[in-house]
Formats: sequence, structure tokens, C-alpha cells
Amino acid sequence: MADERIASPAWRRRALFSLVLGSLFLGSYWLEAGYAMGTQAAVLRGCVAIAYFAVMVPIHRTPEPGKTLPLAMNLSLVALVAGLVFPLFWPSQRVAGLHIIFIGGFSLVTFTVATRVVLGHSGNEHLFRSPLPSLRTVTLFIVVSVILRAVADFFVESRAGLLNWASSLWMFAALAWAIFILPKVRTPDSTEEGTCKGRSKRLKPAVN
Repeated sequence: MADERIASPAWRRRALFSLVLGSLFLGSYWLEAGYAMGTQAAVLRGCVAIAYFAVMVPIHRTPEPGKTLPLAMNLSLVALVAGLVFPLFWPSQRVAGLHIIFIGGFSLVTFTVATRVVLGHSGNEHLFRSPLPSLRTVTLFIVVSVILRAVADFFVESRAGLLNWASSLWMFAALAWAIFILPKVRTPDSTEEGTCKGRSKRLKPAVN
């Protein structure tokens, strides 16, 4: 048990790598706020994110055909990087870049991870390698939503309508997830139930 608490050299290297990149990422905001180095800060954040994902996340691996979970996860990570470097190309549209980060990045990764958790704890692990049309629908709605939100700031006359469509599509994505994926959380996992019962029997104290 004590050996499991000792960090391996590989873990230490990865932790140090993450600490250095995290410090650089946070430092970029200090450069931007304190020295008005907005362009340099955006470059630094983009490079840090790309370096981290390239080393720590196997995003470069091509997902197997028909597997929606890794595809959705990869799209969310791409959106995160795209939102970070967005100000480099359109400095006056920083808000649009933030929406790419939060809608296409964080919200999509949240739905993706939540889907895996729900399926994994309801005895539906076999669906990990399936097309999952419901998650594909959610992903499609979010991708179109983030595109509409990003381009809305470039078209002043149509901005209100584009914003309405973007927000509506995101709500449709959340509704689709709640209807087709969330109810599976009520399905008990027979494997976990059996494991818990066996564990409780082993831990039950003997009565003299």
C-alpha cells in the first residue's frame, strides 16, 4: 500500500511538465494585463495548449470509424485551441473567441465526459465503441452553435438572429442529451452491484 503512494519518475516528469506549462499559461494573462502584450500573450497561450495536448493527450490518434466518444472529445480540444488563437487573427473579436472556448470546448467536453460516465455506470460499456447517434446529434448542434456564435460578431445586421439560433441550438443539444442519454443513469449496473455486495460481505464483521 505504501508503494502505491510513491510517485514514479515518469509521473514526476509529467507533473513537472504540467506545472511549467500551467505557470506559463497563467503568466500569459499577467503579460496581457500588466504590459498590454495581448498578441504575445495569445501566442503563448496557444503554444502552451498545443504543447500540452500534443504530449499529454493522444489527440493525434485517429479515432476508429464509428466511435463517437473520441471524435467528440477531439473536436472539443480543437475548439479550445481554436478559441485561444482566435485573437491572433481577429484581435477585435476576442469575445467570439471566448465563446468558441466555452461552447465548443468546455460544454462539448462536459457532454462527452458525462455521456461516458452515464454509460459506464449503467452497464452500457458496449456503447463506447458504437456510433451513438444521440451524442452525434448533440455534437452537431454544438458545432453549428459555436460557428453561428463566432460569425455573429462579424455580421452586425444579422447578429441578433444568429445569436438566437446559436443559443437555441445549444439548448436543443442539452435537451437531446437529457432525453436520450441522461435516463440511462437510472439503469443499475449489475456488475457494480455484484461487486458491491461481495465487498460488503467481506467487510461485514463476524458476530460471536
